[in-house]
Amino acid sequence: TMAKRLAGGSLVKGISTMTGSWASAQHDPHAATLAKLPRFDGRLSFDQATCEAYARDYGGIVHERPLAVLRPESPADITRIVDFARRSGLKIVARGQGHQPFGQAQVRGGVVIDMRSLQAVHSVSNDRIDVAAGASWRTVVQAASSSGLTPPVLPAFLELTVGGTLAVGGVGVATLRHGAQVDQTLSLQVVTGEGEIIDCSESQHRDLFQAALAGQGQCGLVTRAVLRLVRKPERVRE
Repeated sequence: TMAKRLAGGSLVKGISTMTGSWASAQHDPHAATLAKLPRFDGRLSFDQATCEAYARDYGGIVHERPLAVLRPESPADITRIVDFARRSGLKIVARGQGHQPFGQAQVRGGVVIDMRSLQAVHSVSNDRIDVAAGASWRTVVQAASSSGLTPPVLPAFLELTVGGTLAVGGVGVATLRHGAQVDQTLSLQVVTGEGEIIDCSESQHRDLFQAALAGQGQCGLVTRAVLRLVRKPERVRE
């Protein structure tokens, strides 16, 4: 019964820095080396079914099973898991729709952060939209369209997340005219490897801004983006 509860996460207190596995303070023989888990507003899942679902590669080639999956409720949850991972030597990876091939959205023995739980559209003005990184491009289009606006560059598949395409560049049929989606990005909110939340743009923390765009999550995790909008064409198919 204890083993089942531990696997399900109800007894998990942290990770042993000696064994690299989840453990409870009561039953871990290396309890002195236990890196304690922080409290999350979202949900950290340890069960086998969830971990197996996030171990599948989009191309069906790579299979990397994580130790857990975090569905954050806010960027603060991401800072907590980043700080915990740094202290305990745990690997993490951000995942949107998981369309990256060759295991880029997977991590063996680490934590997958499912960014789709961050979907808020914070504001829409006459030339920009402020949106959480886990929102789909369909959500962006619908929010902007109600104001007669649209992003100048869209992916062919609108269910991809904003953070996912900005992490790799983001191209579409309008790229020939307007460039990539990263070229339409006005500012970002990024969680760094130190667990800090930093707002960055061409005029503020420029190095981080340029490194995070098309940075594949290696220089920070994008949690929010302000994107340029243009007037919507008179005739569109939605």
